[in-house]
Amino acid sequence: MTQPLLGFSLTKQRTTYTAEELGLYRLKKTEWPVLPNVFERTEVVGGRNGRIDYGGRLRERSFDFYCAIVGDPKTPAGLMTKKSALAGFLIDHDGGPATLQMVLDDFPGVTWDVSIEAETKGKKLGPFIEQIRLRMVCYAPFGRAAQDETSGTITTSPGTLAVSVSGTAPTPGIFRLENVGGATVSGPISIKVRQPIT
Repeated sequence: MTQPLLGFSLTKQRTTYTAEELGLYRLKKTEWPVLPNVFERTEVVGGRNGRIDYGGRLRERSFDFYCAIVGDPKTPAGLMTKKSALAGFLIDHDGGPATLQMVLDDFPGVTWDVSIEAETKGKKLGPFIEQIRLRMVCYAPFGRAAQDETSGTITTSPGTLAVSVSGTAPTPGIFRLENVGGATVSGPISIKVRQPIT
C-alpha cells in the first residue's frame, strides 16, 4: 500500500501542481535535511600536527523522495503518459533541468528553488505503477519567504510605486510590468531601486 501525497507542491512558470496531480505517491517516509551539505576546506602541512582548517562552506541541500508514479488511467499506457508528463515538467525549454519552486506541507511559509533529478529506470510494482526516486536539489543552502506582491497603477511619467518586502528568509525582488491601459507604452522602461532588497 502506498501513502497518498508526498507533502509538497511544485510551481513552474507560475502554475502550481501538487504531488497527487503529478501522479506521485509516497512509498516510505522522507527525512527532511536539517542542514545543507558542507564543503570542508582543510589541508595537511608537512612537519605539522593535524590539519589546517580554512573554514567550511555551505553547499546544496538535497531532498530525496522515494515514491511511486501511478498511471492515469490505471493502465500501462496511462503509466507511460504520466511518466512522459512528469519528464516534460522536470525539463526546461532549453532541454536542461527546470528550476521549480517547492513548498513543503510541513513548512508552508518557506519556498525552495530546486532542480529535480529523477531515476528514469524505476522498478515496476505493477502494470500501471512504478517505483522511482526523486531528488530535489536546492543549490541555495536556505529557503526563502513567500513573495509579497504589490500592485498599483502608474499614470504619470515618471511614476512611483512603493514596494515592500517582508519575511525572515531571503526574498528576491521580482518586478512584473503589465500594461492594463488602452494606449501603447513606447520608449525604454527603467526601474530604479532606492533601497536594498534583502
